[in-house]
Amino acid sequence: MLPPKVYSKIDKKVLDVVEIDFDYRVIVVRNIKISNNNIVGTLNFSNVEFMENTGGKDKNGNYIYTGNIVKDDDDIYVIKRSEIYRIFSIGNEKGYLFLDADRCREIEVIGNIYENKELLGC
Repeated sequence: MLPPKVYSKIDKKVLDVVEIDFDYRVIVVRNIKISNNNIVGTLNFSNVEFMENTGGKDKNGNYIYTGNIVKDDDDIYVIKRSEIYRIFSIGNEKGYLFLDADRCREIEVIGNIYENKELLGC
């Protein structure tokens, strides 16, 4: 399974997922890194937005997640997942494009819709 991330509505930041417990509907997250130690905590499903890993990596080798803001030349896009077609796409006010392996290698993750709304001009 590709590593997901979550946006914590409580902490107002994107966190790495360590474990998902579907029985108790909680997520164990890596919260802060102090020295070489990771501080972990748990969050309820209701307190997070899941950011699905697309499986692609940008031109810098970073995984691309739904909700990421990416740059392609001079255009800014948001990574989304179509529930109808079950595909990932990049989109902006000009429209949406299919996110394939070639396109992944051309784009750069510059932020996400939760922590970096200013990149979208909002």
